[in-house]
Amino acid sequence: VRTFQMHAAVAPKGIAFHPNKDLLITADAEAQVYVWDVNTGRCMKRFTDHGALSVASMDVSVRRHDGGADYLAIGSTTGIVNVFNLDDVMTQKSPSPIRAIDNLTTSATCVKFHPSSQLLCAGSRMKKDQLKMIHVPSCAVYPNWPTERTPFKYVNSIDFSHSGRYMAVGNDKGSVLLYELQHFA
Repeated sequence: VRTFQMHAAVAPKGIAFHPNKDLLITADAEAQVYVWDVNTGRCMKRFTDHGALSVASMDVSVRRHDGGADYLAIGSTTGIVNVFNLDDVMTQKSPSPIRAIDNLTTSATCVKFHPSSQLLCAGSRMKKDQLKMIHVPSCAVYPNWPTERTPFKYVNSIDFSHSGRYMAVGNDKGSVLLYELQHFA
């Protein structure tokens, strides 16, 4: 249908569609972030995520029914996950993250929002058992889960079911671990 050409000839490192709008958000290895109108192909916004030296992953949340914000999460190769208010991204010349989460010690190779936009999960396949759950409205990392005995191994992928009741974590051993999130169902 169309090709979206970023400024530099650098490979895209993050791609995420907005769940409810015809927007595609891309980021390159140099932390240049682009917001594209899918219908016209026009770049609506371009900015640098100054907190991410190099982008490793990204995801976009949807506005909650209670009037919360849309969020953009950008995982960097340094392990920092920057969380942006998407309205700020679209209206500010050089948007700043509402929070920089630095609880991973290696590259944040996967980030995923829960369908309710209440949770953000960030993981890394670079070091064993690197997965963090973040309460999005407060940007606080849950200290009580996962525990040291949660058997993630090397996290390769994360997703939530449509209802938000389940979270799946794929690892380097070919396993997909399924967890039930009763409070968020």
